[in-house]
Amino acid sequence: MLKAIWEAADFPWSVRLKALLPLWLPWAKQRWAIPPSVEQQLLAISPRTIDRRLKPHKQRLSRRQYGRTKPGTLLKHHIPIKADRWEVTAPGFGEIDLVDHGGGATDGSYLHSLNFTDIASAWTETRAALGKSQYGVHKALEEIAAALPLLLKGLDSDNGVEFINGHLFRYCQARGMK
Repeated sequence: MLKAIWEAADFPWSVRLKALLPLWLPWAKQRWAIPPSVEQQLLAISPRTIDRRLKPHKQRLSRRQYGRTKPGTLLKHHIPIKADRWEVTAPGFGEIDLVDHGGGATDGSYLHSLNFTDIASAWTETRAALGKSQYGVHKALEEIAAALPLLLKGLDSDNGVEFINGHLFRYCQARGMK
């Protein structure tokens, strides 16, 4: 059941999936007969256990689903993106991720969602970007920053070229981000 909800929710990472489970359970219960004991287990499962349970499925999808971003080069040492776990309590430090909606296609342009989640407050914002272009991602990030009820102080992302680029470097420098 966990795998089915994970796939239907477009493969969110474990912490986000944990938060989404209560919202997706009514949808799942309409489609499958879920015993109350399984429902309780799904609501009580930890993100770490989610990672362990989904590990074999993630490995199968890794090339198709997660292997599309290419690491940045010299810029990744200059852009203030934190790649390990942040232990922050003040708002303004967020995680960004680009979710493609191309249905597995690797050619052509299609819609992406740029998701921002503030680590301390869990405030989220999402904006659309056509393709993975540096310009489109930068524009979506600017829209998110303008809509936030807090000052953007730092970003955490993967190291794909949609994030590790001159546009983001200049954006962070101009705002004094860490």
